[in-house]
Amino acid sequence: MCFIALLLCAPLKSNAQEYTKTRILFLLDASGSMLAKWEGNTRMTVAKNLLVEMADSLANKRNVEFGLRAYGHTTHRSRQDCKDTRLEVKFRQGSKETIRDALNDIKPKGTTPIAYSLQEAARDFPVKKPEIKNIIILLTDGLEECDGDPCAVSLALQKRGVVLKPFVVGIGSNKNFKAQFDCVGNYYNASTQEGLKQVLRGVISEATNKTSTQVNLLDHRGKATETDVNMTFYDTERNILKYNFYHTMNSLGVPDTLNIDPFTDYDIQVHTTPEIIKRNVEIKTGQHNEVPIDAAQGTLALDIHKNMKYRRLKAVVKTSKGCKTVNHQSFNTSKRYLTGTYDVEVMTQPKKTFKNVKIKPQETTTLNIPRPGQVSISTSSNKLGSIYHFKGNKMKWICDITPRLRREIIVLQPGKYRFVHRGQNEQRAYKTEVKTFQVKAGGTTTIKLR
Repeated sequence: MCFIALLLCAPLKSNAQEYTKTRILFLLDASGSMLAKWEGNTRMTVAKNLLVEMADSLANKRNVEFGLRAYGHTTHRSRQDCKDTRLEVKFRQGSKETIRDALNDIKPKGTTPIAYSLQEAARDFPVKKPEIKNIIILLTDGLEECDGDPCAVSLALQKRGVVLKPFVVGIGSNKNFKAQFDCVGNYYNASTQEGLKQVLRGVISEATNKTSTQVNLLDHRGKATETDVNMTFYDTERNILKYNFYHTMNSLGVPDTLNIDPFTDYDIQVHTTPEIIKRNVEIKTGQHNEVPIDAAQGTLALDIHKNMKYRRLKAVVKTSKGCKTVNHQSFNTSKRYLTGTYDVEVMTQPKKTFKNVKIKPQETTTLNIPRPGQVSISTSSNKLGSIYHFKGNKMKWICDITPRLRREIIVLQPGKYRFVHRGQNEQRAYKTEVKTFQVKAGGTTTIKLR
């Protein structure tokens, strides 16, 4: 069984920019099993011929550099050397002759330390810059033989910010290979040398072709006019955060183009209010991709008199359907929401609720609350007391006073209230006293207690 894996190795950034250079590292299995016969040749001969052909095809490509690392070729299999891997050709442009010469000197003899070799191969690239794309192409004919875990290496490198998304191409029909390598990357089977050649050509083409992506945030008319919102891209399979972009319109007035790794599917989280998640977005290599997402929005404005007495007054905004809290919005601010119906709870005393507030596309919905008043309570002794709001002939609790304060000011909405209190140390219930009072907008009601 022989298979080939392609890995994209790029440090995780909060954003991505257009690639100006591609570096491709060929990682060759030169273990003893590569001497096995396949369609009249050894597996090693087939692999070497393919590598030389691929190097020839890349030699004249501008801004492409390639190198060569091998493993299992410096010590005999009997020694089971699990660190038998070495960089044979460093990165340079047009290095096909050097790679051909190095391949001629490589003789299969050792074991198969796949995980360790991948880990070492990631260090072969020069200092990474965001505009450079690093590719590893692994050619091997078997599974890990050194108790390493290629899947764990892949995951660890991704968590550290290295993208390790292999394309695994197996020669033959051993289903066990697919089961073991699905956790590393995408598995493909090639049943002939020609089939393998075509698959490898396709992988090289995907690695070097320019791929671009444009996210269209659609308004209520289906036009890509919504913008100015952060977007997070996650690797769908591994749920790993890959990129953040603030959606932007370019100089032509259309969504700006993104250059992202095309070798994975994405879940895109659009940080509207409430957020939108579009799952399993496939990016096709070698072309411009457009991703449409419905994101029609309107604006909610919360207004209150500029001389309000509330400090940091906020409203809780919830979806009318499902009653899910989506925001805590301050007053005298405006905020964009997805179109729909919301309930808005204002944290006044008493609490005021606006039901079924409609947010319409490209319109502003304004909610106003009355200017509050206040009650000033002064006392010469500690008191237990509560303020209640009259709603019809019923009383609704609003707040308790602070027993040890000699003077307390409480901001209330206009309306009719009742203050019920007694001395903190009183031992008779009949000592309870009641005071009914009115609060007017912008006014102060004074209550003096003994």
